[in-house]
Amino acid sequence: MELLQYIRDVLALVQRCAAGTPNLIVSCPLAAVGNDIEVGRAQGCFNDFDEDAMIDMPTAAGRQITTCQPMVEYKIFVCQRDIRKSS
Repeated sequence: MELLQYIRDVLALVQRCAAGTPNLIVSCPLAAVGNDIEVGRAQGCFNDFDEDAMIDMPTAAGRQITTCQPMVEYKIFVCQRDIRKSS
C-alpha cells in the first residue's frame, strides 16, 4: 500500500506483520538518484528506501523474497516464510 515511507520503525512493523501471516506483499517507492529528500520530508516521508533496503527488511523478518515485480516508480516484493528460520 506504499505506506512504509511514512512509518518510523519499518523493521518492527514488518516483523510484527510477518509473525501473523506466512506471506507478505510489500511495496514502496524506491529512492532514486537525484530525488529531493527535502520534498519527501515535507510530504511526511521518514524513509528513502533503495532496493537493497527493501530486500533486507523482509529477510530480517524471517521472510524469503520469492517474487519481485517492477512497476513504474516502485517494486512489489512477495515474501514467504523462510523455512530455513523458525518464526
